[in-house]
Amino acid sequence: MKKMLVLLFSTLMWNNLALSAVVTCTFDHATKLTKDGVWLNKITDYETLYELFGDGLIMPLKNDLLAKLDSKEIFHAATMPLGSVYLMGGEDGLVGKLTSVKGDIIDIYDGYCSVAFGKEVDAIKIDKSAEEALKESIKEALHEHRQELDSIPGMTQEMKDEIIEQTKREAREMYGEDCCL
Repeated sequence: MKKMLVLLFSTLMWNNLALSAVVTCTFDHATKLTKDGVWLNKITDYETLYELFGDGLIMPLKNDLLAKLDSKEIFHAATMPLGSVYLMGGEDGLVGKLTSVKGDIIDIYDGYCSVAFGKEVDAIKIDKSAEEALKESIKEALHEHRQELDSIPGMTQEMKDEIIEQTKREAREMYGEDCCL
């Protein structure tokens, strides 16, 4: 019975953790504006955009934001070194904007994004800041799961530890050995 409970809870927790996703955005143009709304220029030069983003801006997407992908509403997805990333899911796919303000200049990069889940994440080359954010997201999820387990009456500490360890093993298989030390 104990083994079955541990397996059930670790499976439920893993299913929640496995929803961690990575979003890749490719920007095809940028607009520069002043804070007063004066349009300064539009950048469509592929080489300039490639110098900034390479094959795309890659970032983790926390579990609580996944539901917003289908909402057709704009939401703040992440703050990256280049600025704030906003996403909006819709019938045409996932649209992304990266915005930054430097002095009196506002830069807005526009593009399309894709989402990778689970093992698909392994195929994506994540930059170091995105990799750290993904690891932090997994650690937060594990912490939340430990709190959920603490609220279940009658569950022993040994069972809780076993469930957390099973979840960590599964996360390591999917995201790599150092994802959740």
